[in-house]
Amino acid sequence: MKKKSSLERSVNWTVPATLVIGTLGSTGLFGLIPYTYKIIGPGTIIVWIFTLICGFISALALAYVSTIWPDKAGAIYYPIYIALKEPLGSITGWAFIISWATGPVITLQIFAHYLFKSIILRQIFVSVVLTIFLFLNLFNIKIAGLIQTILSILKVVPLIIVSIAGLSYIKLSNFIPFWKSDIVDLSTLTNITLAFFASSMIVSWSTYVTDALASITPEVIDPHKNIPKATLIACLTAAVYIALVNIFAVGVLGDELGILQDPLFEAGKRVLGHVGYLLLLTALFTGVLGATNACFIVASRAMYQMAFEGVLPSIFMKLNKHLVPQTNIIFIYILNILMLTYTPLYIAIIAMVQVPGMLMRFLLSIACIKIRLTREWHEKASFKASWALIIANFIVGVISLIYIYSYGVLYGWNDIILGFVFIASTAIILSVNVKKLLTSRLSRLFHLTSYLKLKL
Repeated sequence: MKKKSSLERSVNWTVPATLVIGTLGSTGLFGLIPYTYKIIGPGTIIVWIFTLICGFISALALAYVSTIWPDKAGAIYYPIYIALKEPLGSITGWAFIISWATGPVITLQIFAHYLFKSIILRQIFVSVVLTIFLFLNLFNIKIAGLIQTILSILKVVPLIIVSIAGLSYIKLSNFIPFWKSDIVDLSTLTNITLAFFASSMIVSWSTYVTDALASITPEVIDPHKNIPKATLIACLTAAVYIALVNIFAVGVLGDELGILQDPLFEAGKRVLGHVGYLLLLTALFTGVLGATNACFIVASRAMYQMAFEGVLPSIFMKLNKHLVPQTNIIFIYILNILMLTYTPLYIAIIAMVQVPGMLMRFLLSIACIKIRLTREWHEKASFKASWALIIANFIVGVISLIYIYSYGVLYGWNDIILGFVFIASTAIILSVNVKKLLTSRLSRLFHLTSYLKLKL
């Protein structure tokens, strides 16, 4: 019997949906809400909802593309690759892979800070969790998908319970004034706008994970129906708990939200005592595990698709007996372990990937316009995108560029420059055909080995 060499359709809508639900806000709700509150006060609620709506629009555009090419993985990579060609496709692919492949160590390090004071214990904890998810992801996508679904439920339910319980503790005075800042002078509309978009760029690291929906399209049963369904369910679910948690945090704590060391946990204790604390700790822990699992799944499939298109060597297209891209999963594991040995690296990575991430959104908006204009492609779609959606997605792309500008104006251009250096470096590297280069080197090594054997 001939061994299968392609991904297998074996999961329903729940897996792509929980890739988003299990990842969105996993650590961001606990770490970014207090930070953005310092920048823009109670207005942080609008920032989170606004960026989530933008992510929702992009997700709908990707659902449209997924029903045109249901056999293509890689989420945001493939539509840019097929519509805008090289080198934009490959640059997007690398940026997408790095942003997702580095996610596990970043989220696990953040959670480890809550558990251990010792750096050594943090490293051990992160290494153990990474190793567990390495082996879990080497099995069938059904197993990783089932784990993702369970973790997503265990994350969302506690967040909703504590937030609803906290509604009666909300003080309306905590929302007045709505726009205020400890960092920026918000006396002018210009500064409010800059602070809003700069905060949005920071929050988008958490809310723009909606592109995960289209990362495993070739493994989804009946993607023409299940990808759009997963998109709607994931985004509406996320909207509920994101809005609730933000309103709960601001309403209960007010200015303390930007002062306390662990404000959400403090809010949970004020509402439900130690039960509230344990519920939020459960949400954080399962959210971190869900994000780790999702990152392995999403990044490995993007690498698979890039290898399928000939951008990466064919070894990254190799599947094991469970029909998962094992080389890619092992590569992601090694990358995270290496990052773990040099702790400052994961901080730099966050700054580095945000700029490419925003540019990816803009390129996606351009690619979707071209796809919508190409009749041959558009007619293949079972989930038809209206021009209203395409235009809205283009606006999201333009807004993403405004994020970059606003962040640079308020906080300096160092992080922005770092992001552009990453893009330029990627473009230079891709100017050399990576696949041919590796193949050439391996071929020379093979010939040298054969020559030495003959001599010996």
